[in-house]
Amino acid sequence: MAKVLLSVHVPAGIVVIGPVTVAASLFPRHARQAAAPATAPPPTSGTQEG
Repeated sequence: MAKVLLSVHVPAGIVVIGPVTVAASLFPRHARQAAAPATAPPPTSGTQEG
């Protein structure tokens, strides 16, 4: 039973750690955007309409 739980636990840890790492790395950028003054123009996506 211990081998089964270990084989489930290791992949589950890998699946959980990935998204948490990405979210933690994106947090500083989004925090700076949220703290920016309201008069600043929103960031553009690089596409032009027209």
